[in-house]
Amino acid sequence: MTTDLAAALAVLFASQTGNAEWIAKHIHEEALARGYNSTCHALDDHAKANLTGDNAIIIVASTTGDGDPPDNATKFWRWLRRAKAPELEGLKGKKYAILGLGDTNYSNFCNTAKRLEKKMTDVGAVPFTPRGFADDATGLEAVVDPWIETLWKALPQVACYDEEKAKAFEERAEKDGKFCLKIGAEKESVAGGADADAKKENGETAHSIDIVPKSTDGKDSAPVSSVNEVSQTTNSGDSGDKSSVANAFLAPLNAEEHDLLDAVLFTPVPIVVSKTALDSATQLTNVAKIPTEFLDVDLADQGRPIEKSVMLPCHMLDTQSMESPFDYTAANPFKAKIASVRCLTGPKALKRVLEIELNITGLGWEYAPGDAFGIVCPNPDGLVLPLLKRLSLEPTQLLRVTAKGAAALQGLPFETKTPITVYEAFKYYLDLHSLPKKSFLRVLAEHTSDPTAKKTLYFLASAQGAGAYRDLRPQQPTLLDILHTFPNCQPPLARLLETLPHLQPRYYSVATSRLVKEHSVTFAFNTVEYRTPAPYNKPMAGLCSTWLDVLTGKNSAQNVRVQLSDKELYVPIFPKPTSEITTPFQLPEDPSAPVIMIAAGTGITPFMSFLAHRHHLCSSGTSSSSFGAMWLFHGRRFASADGDALYESDLDTYVKVGSLSRLLVCLSREDVTPDQIRYKYVQDGIRALGAEVWDLVHERGAYVYVCGSIAMAKEVNQALADIIVQNEGAKDGVEALTLLADLGKKGKYLKDIWT
Repeated sequence: MTTDLAAALAVLFASQTGNAEWIAKHIHEEALARGYNSTCHALDDHAKANLTGDNAIIIVASTTGDGDPPDNATKFWRWLRRAKAPELEGLKGKKYAILGLGDTNYSNFCNTAKRLEKKMTDVGAVPFTPRGFADDATGLEAVVDPWIETLWKALPQVACYDEEKAKAFEERAEKDGKFCLKIGAEKESVAGGADADAKKENGETAHSIDIVPKSTDGKDSAPVSSVNEVSQTTNSGDSGDKSSVANAFLAPLNAEEHDLLDAVLFTPVPIVVSKTALDSATQLTNVAKIPTEFLDVDLADQGRPIEKSVMLPCHMLDTQSMESPFDYTAANPFKAKIASVRCLTGPKALKRVLEIELNITGLGWEYAPGDAFGIVCPNPDGLVLPLLKRLSLEPTQLLRVTAKGAAALQGLPFETKTPITVYEAFKYYLDLHSLPKKSFLRVLAEHTSDPTAKKTLYFLASAQGAGAYRDLRPQQPTLLDILHTFPNCQPPLARLLETLPHLQPRYYSVATSRLVKEHSVTFAFNTVEYRTPAPYNKPMAGLCSTWLDVLTGKNSAQNVRVQLSDKELYVPIFPKPTSEITTPFQLPEDPSAPVIMIAAGTGITPFMSFLAHRHHLCSSGTSSSSFGAMWLFHGRRFASADGDALYESDLDTYVKVGSLSRLLVCLSREDVTPDQIRYKYVQDGIRALGAEVWDLVHERGAYVYVCGSIAMAKEVNQALADIIVQNEGAKDGVEALTLLADLGKKGKYLKDIWT
């Protein structure tokens, strides 16, 4: 090897939901297995990675919101923006590769990765492989998997590696990277790679398994659900006695566990796999690699009773006060006590909306209107306990988890003050709801004794099974659903801890001003309930919203505030850091600038903090003439008070006293006549008042804020473009969209949107 090769790899990630972190860590683990000297860190821990040292850099970066960097990249951006030339000199000529994760439903696709790429170019770093931009709207794996394969091909010319380890890895990869289905009258077998070809020459069958199911009772094993079985297999989610399913399939829960179950016991629903492509396949190619093993897991003889493990207990957290509120994170949150709850909607509403007030005394967070915070929510006991039964794991046993091999230098997948129990690991740390990655399905295949199930799992993890794998997304299976589908699958605990993604926090905007109540914060949210698309029709519930609803007593009395300060109810939270590369979703620094707020449903939440802040200032003696106009377009379904008129009395007050200059309510489910001057959607209201809206923006320098779903934001964006053209602010739609993009770059057109 030549001496100009880098001595090591530094794998860095910027991750909001865990996808980028998972990909980066598995690149790192495979790099170690291939013989590279590798480290892996979040971008905020860039100092540990020694970016200016003798290493090549691999970055996996996601984008959150409408172009914002993830929270664990904010400190890195701050350093990068403020670093002096000598500090960045070590990046000149540095070899790097970058993979961006994004969603083309948003206008600033892969914005974090693009900004990083530009900055690396500006400081003189050199890419050693083409960038990759993966789209979550169509499936990340379509770009991620080929990009990683290209990465491995390029790295030998970039960094030093152990040739013996590399050779051993390639031999293993060649052996299990390709599976050939040999179809016979009596049986089928799966054979793998070059080893199989060599052994066939000697009359042997390599890496072969029987595919025809064998059973001790003379019956065939139950097959995985197929497409024509949908009506029989996917509606079990809300029919019948749910406890009977647990008793029959998952084994009885003991009395202690039954008492701990929250709102619902999850009934496993088999996944539906279309095997048309499998039936016609002669071989499976590009089967996902088996992830590297890097953990040793032992179960201690002693345990901890489950009742001491509920509600994110103190023994799992470092409860000392932090110097800064931003030192609290998802891994080490602040325990906020629930002060009160009220239901904001009436019986006519299609969704219940709750508002919760938290006491944050001791946090020291001087939040601004529009700021947000994360909530660390647990998995429900109704899923965790049956799942542990299915895996034959004792919930109360303490875990001893240690990293092995080269990965030992990188620490554990989760760290706590004291050892945690099996129950705590599954309740607080592991994501049991997200779409399984192909590599995880490969792991399941390796630990499945039934040949038919094994072949189906190999298929889902292969190129030939790409369509069937995509069809899993609308089914939204839990880990329990998948294991129920493959009853002979029994993955080891260590493999689950290594390959399952981590449970991610949920973010909420503040709905009030700290000027109103200094040590308190309120937020509002829908209690999420829905069904997966037809033909699956599986009932679903939001993870965090359901937990908060159950925790606060499932209140439904409209606008009745229920005081909960006398109860010991806590929510683990942490402030969401503001980005240094994008304008925060906050009021303009110039209070005289007009503000146009556009929202649908609970998207009104941050605007209530805007209005509460402005109203308090006006009530405290500041002349309302000192402030710019504030307009609010709010979309909801119903006009009547017993529907979804969120914060109606507050808004009426703000209008009466002049804190809110203009309120336009748009009603999507009401038949209204033109003389009522009401509109169906917020974009209709924007178009109707187009001349006035454009005057506020163009002549008076208004700031425009949009909060709601991505679908609503797209319609609003088009409506704004239309009124710009109609009022001769642009010659055509293309120029108008460019103008809006420029306003966004200037921080005068801000969006807080979600899919």
